[in-house]
Amino acid sequence: MQAAVTTLSQQTDTVLGTTGPVREERLSAPDRIVVHDDLGPVATFTFGSRTVTLRGPQRTFIEATTTMGD
Repeated sequence: MQAAVTTLSQQTDTVLGTTGPVREERLSAPDRIVVHDDLGPVATFTFGSRTVTLRGPQRTFIEATTTMGD
C-alpha cells in the first residue's frame, strides 16, 4: 500500500541551496513532511522525532543543555 501524499505548498522562488521551486509534501506511515526541489528530496521532517534528514554532507547538531534553577 502506498503512502498518502498531499502537496502542502509550492514556492515560486528558489531557496538558497536548492534547484528550482521548493515543494512540500505530507506523507503517512510514518507521518512526515518531505521537501523537494528539481533534484529530488531536500529534507524530511518526521513528526514526533528529533531527527531531520537533509541532503548534503553528514553533519551533527547538538542541543544545548540547560539547568532549571530556583
